[in-house]
Amino acid sequence: MVTQKLIGVLTLIALTFAAYLYWPVSRATEATIKNATDKTVAVRLESDSDTLYPVNTVLAGSSARISLTGNDHTIWAIALYADGQSKESAKIPTTNGTLSVAVTNEAVKIGYQ
Repeated sequence: MVTQKLIGVLTLIALTFAAYLYWPVSRATEATIKNATDKTVAVRLESDSDTLYPVNTVLAGSSARISLTGNDHTIWAIALYADGQSKESAKIPTTNGTLSVAVTNEAVKIGYQ
């Protein structure tokens, strides 16, 4: 009887630990991209799970929103400017909240609101 209870408790602990490891509780669900330049830029988000989130073009001075799948652990933004340059943001871990990307002439910045 004691052995069965011990096996039941150990099984419960193991299942709880497995759920903790695989449950996507801290992932971004949407992203806002703000173009602070005076030209249209093409932006895409990439992740460590090889997922691409193309935003296509964001007009000068405007914003765009996209949804994320929630399976990513690290995410970053890449902007392609009209003159052919491309700039990449830092890679950041995903957490709860809205991902915020700001594209300027100097850099691509990424963070959370």
